[in-house]
Formats: sequence, C-alpha cells, structure tokens
Amino acid sequence: MSTFCPVCGLSIAENGRHSCRSSAPLLSGSGRAGVAPVPAHRNSLPAALAPNVAGALAYGAGFITGIIFLVLEPYKRERYVRFHAWQSVWFSLAWIALWIPWSMVISTHAGTAMGGPGLVTGGLRFPAILIAAINRSFGLAGFLFWAFVFFKAYGGEQFRIPLIGKLAAGQAARPFA
Repeated sequence: MSTFCPVCGLSIAENGRHSCRSSAPLLSGSGRAGVAPVPAHRNSLPAALAPNVAGALAYGAGFITGIIFLVLEPYKRERYVRFHAWQSVWFSLAWIALWIPWSMVISTHAGTAMGGPGLVTGGLRFPAILIAAINRSFGLAGFLFWAFVFFKAYGGEQFRIPLIGKLAAGQAARPFA
C-alpha cells in the first residue's frame, strides 16, 4: 500500500515528504504521513464529457456507441446526448437495412470488371465497372452523411435526419429507465 497526498494525489515517501508545492510535509505523531493509505491503482473516473462531445461520439461506431451512451451515466440523463444516441442507433439500423439488399443485388447481378457479363436490366447492359462505381458512390455518400451528423452534433446542433430524427426525438423525450 502506498500513501498519497490528499491535495495533489502524488505518492508520499516514508518520511512524509513529497514534491507537492501546495502543501508542507504531512506528518503525524509517528513521523509517517498523516493520510490514509490508498491503493496504488486508484479507480478515478475522468470528468464527464461535454454533451456536444458525447453526442458526437454516439455516432462513432454506429448503433454500438449509440447504445453505450444510452446506458452510461450521466449521459443517459442528458436529453441532447440521448437524442443523438437514438438517432445514431436508428440511422445505423436503417443504413444496414439498405446496405444488405443493395449488396445482395450487386453481388448477384454484377459481373467481373474484366469483361464479365455485367448487370442486364430491361435490355440495357451495365458494365461491372459502372456498377462498382455506383456501389462506391453509395458507400461514400453514407460515410459523408455520417460525418455530417457527427460534426453537427459536435457543433451543438440537434440536426434531425428526415424520418429518423423524429423517431429519435420521441425516444429521447421518454423518461429514462
């Protein structure tokens, strides 16, 4: 067990001296530091994040970080953070719901870029390279929109994604459990 200064938190030597400038040596009658021993691995939690930072981080890993901020104290009590956490959850789930069928269509109908059959729709043949470009554009659009809502939340704005934002606002207004 080590002892720590109650003022600065630094470790105190056996003789009661340490490098804290804000306090003199803290000696008890026995010559040892007059503070209670504290384990060397103190469990001190960092200060809570600002609501705009927590709201932005709720978008970090999609629905995973959204759910984390919905259950963590003190964020689950902050309406602004709850709104962005819910919006992150719903946006992520909607994106997954769009991405899975899109990927299935692309993988089923797309040919190889090296002269494969491509996608044939209504008599028109779309080369695989065009399909790949559309697929990449779709992914890039999703990423850019994610970055947009991330920075809106960081800026302190409660930007509502159409349809999803209304759902998130309704969820954020409900009392937390």
